[in-house]
Amino acid sequence: MYMTGFEYDFGDLIEDTVTGFKGIVMARTEYSSNIIVYGLLSRELNKGLPKDAVYMESSRLRLVTELDEELAKKLDKEITEKLTKELNKKLSRKGGFA
Repeated sequence: MYMTGFEYDFGDLIEDTVTGFKGIVMARTEYSSNIIVYGLLSRELNKGLPKDAVYMESSRLRLVTELDEELAKKLDKEITEKLTKELNKKLSRKGGFA
């Protein structure tokens, strides 16, 4: 039987591109049909234990790095600040809300 190999390693932070669920790889399974399924543990805790554990096909997953999350937060903040400044500028020219 031909084995395709695994794209993600145990401990990787993975995101489901359909639902946005993020979890840590805790299991990997390859079926004879060459479909690879990953078991993901939620990073959210409930009484000290992972809140959820889900299994998803690899085709809907992507690797997330902490850098991705930090960059997303930074960009969100920068975009929000820029839009707020632009809105305030326009409002000051027009004398506030109409």
